[in-house]
Amino acid sequence: MMLYKTTYKNDKIKEEINQVVGAPFSLMQKIRMGRIGSGRMILAQVSPKYYKNINTLNDLKYVNIELRPKGILVHLYQSLERYSWPIPFYQLSFFDSNLFSIHANGNFIKVKKDSRYESNLAFIQQILKIRKQAIASV
Repeated sequence: MMLYKTTYKNDKIKEEINQVVGAPFSLMQKIRMGRIGSGRMILAQVSPKYYKNINTLNDLKYVNIELRPKGILVHLYQSLERYSWPIPFYQLSFFDSNLFSIHANGNFIKVKKDSRYESNLAFIQQILKIRKQAIASV
């Protein structure tokens, strides 16, 4: 999967992302599900393939996760730039060690395990539950 630069609206990129992970949930679906997005987490590391996109300046880089019908959309923020990484459920893996990492298709991002991460644990558990159901129904 690609890392898309989504700082500015681009209908072609939006359509490509929607094909991979599905269109955003409707307002009623969001209300029923309760939470479809994580809070901000601090980015610690990215895979070498994505490193060239994420500037190496010392400013903080943030990550948040958006739940979609067929996967998740990981948003990476640096200064005023935003990148989005669509990951379908069948490629998604989480690893929990000193850093929390999201892996798919040979690429990864790692976030710091601080209070921001701790506040998102329930949402991450929700993603795992939905992922399990989605894979089982295929």
